[in-house]
Amino acid sequence: MQKIRYTFKKNERLYLNKQIIMLIKKGKHLRDFPFFIRYLVVNEIDAPAKLLITVPKKKFKRAVDRNRIKRLIREAYRLNKHYLYECLKKNNVNIFLSISYFAEKMPDYHSIEANIKKIIEKLCQKLTDEK
Repeated sequence: MQKIRYTFKKNERLYLNKQIIMLIKKGKHLRDFPFFIRYLVVNEIDAPAKLLITVPKKKFKRAVDRNRIKRLIREAYRLNKHYLYECLKKNNVNIFLSISYFAEKMPDYHSIEANIKKIIEKLCQKLTDEK
């Protein structure tokens, strides 16, 4: 059995403008309040999934609040991404993934983590159905 690594390295981040534009133009989406998820199945990349996290400035004016929400989402994803990676490996696909938070109140970590788990399950179900 392989040891689970709870890391979130640079090669797992979606930061290249070209890749982000491709995700926005060609990607599919699903909604699960308070998140809007956009994903795109891609060819071989250096990580099973590349993640982009966004929080709108329109709803959270202060950068401190936006950064806190992103940090909570990143932590919940980091601890639960192995479920997504197993699913991606089983379906033999790689994805670009964008998670946008669009509620108007500051969340707590436990609600974020529960929603991230639910999102990963939905995403795995969608990827399995598409195959």
